[in-house]
Amino acid sequence: IQRRTGIGVLNQKLAYIMRSGAPDMLDRMVAKNYGTMVVQALVEKKRGLMAAIQNGRYTMVPIDTCIQGTRRVDVESFYDPAEYRPRIAALAGKPMFLY
Repeated sequence: IQRRTGIGVLNQKLAYIMRSGAPDMLDRMVAKNYGTMVVQALVEKKRGLMAAIQNGRYTMVPIDTCIQGTRRVDVESFYDPAEYRPRIAALAGKPMFLY
């Protein structure tokens, strides 16, 4: 990509230590779809965007979205801090990705 577009690229392999586990099928599907979306944006000469999931849907957002303010995770609602795991109960109405 860098050679063809002149845009710098960072390649980060998701490893077991970064993830605390091997990637599953959903991880692979999301990664492939993100890659497809980014390549499509480059072909369309769209710059300054990154792939994201918002409201359960794939989208492209401005790359500076990730530094716009602080987001807090409601740890008590989504995670069991003693077990360091997501709470798998009362899921109705919660997002697919517990973030």
